[in-house]
Amino acid sequence: MNKRSSIKSSSSTTAPALFALAIAAILGWASAIAPAFATQSKPGEHKVVFQVDSNDVTVMKHAISGSINAAQYYRSKHEGISIEIVANATGIEMLRNDTSPLKDAIAALRTIVPGITLSMCGSSKAIAEQKEGYPLPLIEGVRVVPFGVGRLIDLEEHGWVYIHA
Repeated sequence: MNKRSSIKSSSSTTAPALFALAIAAILGWASAIAPAFATQSKPGEHKVVFQVDSNDVTVMKHAISGSINAAQYYRSKHEGISIEIVANATGIEMLRNDTSPLKDAIAALRTIVPGITLSMCGSSKAIAEQKEGYPLPLIEGVRVVPFGVGRLIDLEEHGWVYIHA
């Protein structure tokens, strides 16, 4: 079970205002980068997205092992697969260069599944950056999407299979 912490301040209106600012900042650049994150895969290819929304290492490992297993399964059938892991909420810890407990496992994942996409929720990132007071360093190659939930919806609407890690 996740424990959620709240932003503490001397004013009861500060946290909602900061949250609104974070969302507004994301919305400002969301439309500019959205086309760069296509939801298409190769024709006839299987498509799966794993969601990681917890900083529980077991959940993160499930996404990694599930990705490897799916890739190996379809490789054994001589069929293609596109795989994406979307991290949001406290799950963004998985893709942070400063806090990820699985940097070596992610490097191995990229070797086994070279075309895997690793996406971080921009909204969750902005909230964490505001709370922590500095820009989050990301594992190399991680891309930021405006909203993790939006990315999941887009992928599902384009025929991707959703798996909650």
